[in-house]
Amino acid sequence: MPSPTAPQDPDPGGVLRRVGDRRLPLDHKRGPGRRITATPNPVPVIPQGILAGFNARILNPDTAYLAPGQPVPSMTLYAANTLLVRGLPGIGNAAQPLIDEIAEVAKTLGYAVRVSPIDEARAVQAVALAERGSRGWLDVLNRVSVTQIGFERDSGGVQRVADAWVILQELIVHQNSIGTLGFGEHPAGVSLDHLMTTCGDFEPGRHWDAVGQYGSVGQYGSVGQYGSVGQYGSVGQYGSVGQYGSVGAADIYGVPGFGGRTPLVWRADNPRDHVTLPKRPPVVALVDTQVGPHPWFAGAHAPTEITLGPGREPSDELRDELNGLLAPEAGHGTFIAGIIRQICPQAHLLVVPVIPFAGAAAEKDIHDALLLLIERQRAALAPGGDASLLVDVVNLSLGYYHERPEDAVVQDGPIRALIQELIDLGVVVVAAAGNAGTRARFYPAAFAPSEHRLVSVGALNPSGTSVALFSNHGDWVEEHRVAASVVSTVPTSMVGNAQASIEKKRTDPLPRGTIDPDDYSPGFAAWSGTSFAAPVLAAEITLGLLALEDEEPGLLQSTDPDTVRRRSDKAVTWARERDDLARARTKDP
Repeated sequence: MPSPTAPQDPDPGGVLRRVGDRRLPLDHKRGPGRRITATPNPVPVIPQGILAGFNARILNPDTAYLAPGQPVPSMTLYAANTLLVRGLPGIGNAAQPLIDEIAEVAKTLGYAVRVSPIDEARAVQAVALAERGSRGWLDVLNRVSVTQIGFERDSGGVQRVADAWVILQELIVHQNSIGTLGFGEHPAGVSLDHLMTTCGDFEPGRHWDAVGQYGSVGQYGSVGQYGSVGQYGSVGQYGSVGQYGSVGAADIYGVPGFGGRTPLVWRADNPRDHVTLPKRPPVVALVDTQVGPHPWFAGAHAPTEITLGPGREPSDELRDELNGLLAPEAGHGTFIAGIIRQICPQAHLLVVPVIPFAGAAAEKDIHDALLLLIERQRAALAPGGDASLLVDVVNLSLGYYHERPEDAVVQDGPIRALIQELIDLGVVVVAAAGNAGTRARFYPAAFAPSEHRLVSVGALNPSGTSVALFSNHGDWVEEHRVAASVVSTVPTSMVGNAQASIEKKRTDPLPRGTIDPDDYSPGFAAWSGTSFAAPVLAAEITLGLLALEDEEPGLLQSTDPDTVRRRSDKAVTWARERDDLARARTKDP
């Protein structure tokens, strides 16, 4: 194999240099590549514990290791020791030639490649089906699935921890050197394994915000419980900087009482107790955290849950082990489920729990969840298929910022192919626009403008007349729904170790005290985030399906592929037109 350090294309500026057995940018502060001129991705401020849990890194454009001709990337989060390769592994399958090539490059760097045993097992099963005459699933998997490959140190090689970004750049140099990749191009079929985060978090210091749970130091303010000077903030009325937040005005949405997650009591019946269910209720799939215990989701009202398999379920622990504080996204999936239950109580919920309550998940786990839904929908649409397997809407209250958001690389990404497959099968995908208050594209929501059955949703304030400050914005955000200070369900088991600020032990007849800030045992809360805008639209689409069923009885039971696509298109149009006024008043200038 030609040396990956000697690409055929010239490096006229000498932008790469050798340090030991590594090649580094000469101007490491600016980077050697072309600058991307689009809105920069927001800077992630994510707890080290979450990064360590996923073996993840932040790709920094100022220090990124680059192959000659490659553009300076935008900031993103990615798994440090894995890459995703399009297709299945194994002889004759789509991913294997590229896996072999990556293994050859990795070997020169002192790493051995390991293929995910889960993907190997999936390939064996698909090949076995093909050999029995059912080749369709094998073809689908080779087209839209990905194989996760990891990197381990060779026993006699280097002792540096693997960095998937560096290995990807070395692959580019190698392909340049043998003439299979043009100068400045990106190799097809291989990508980073991004870290995807939920869109329901405004606690500063989580994902893309400031520091601490609600303020710069301490639980709610800069010093002490609620603020270093005064009752709630060190400077200004409620926050250490700005009017309400420790950094920036949008942080107000993370303060309890101003949009942050807050316990509430809601004296209302289960909406499902007062409706008649159709023969086949419309189905909304939630790729999210687990849905926890709550009277609204008990007994006959319980969601259906499907998992990625033994050992792959996210932890159901709502609290951190050391201090007993609630996890950042504790209750996220349950909250989304409650929004759908309020708007369309007839809808059935199909839960695919893949996100831990920390609020982040590996992109590969999201891929595998979408594959489960694709497999289910294909089975439903097959001749003689079972209508009870149909999925009508998928809610994705999560996403990531891609390192090359403005070019064809992101469009060729594996999650785009999976969503396209779902869309082609007649499933509507609703994606949250993200909470960074930026025009930077948040995926998969940013794919939406090209597809009728893929809809991106931003957040409005409670009045419905203004966009929430935290909501991402741009021509790729198609719809907006109220998602600030929303009331919905949370698990009744959701109780943390934070205490009331004042408590007096008495026996006449009860103790006295202030509100316990993390006792959610009543089962309801207020919260904010585009995570909670997406399920509003998802539920409205199911209302559209029910309206179509009223016009054409039996429509929802059809498993004819053309009929499924037709009714999905009509339901999306119905939901989009339901709030034309809101869309007009939030149009991007």
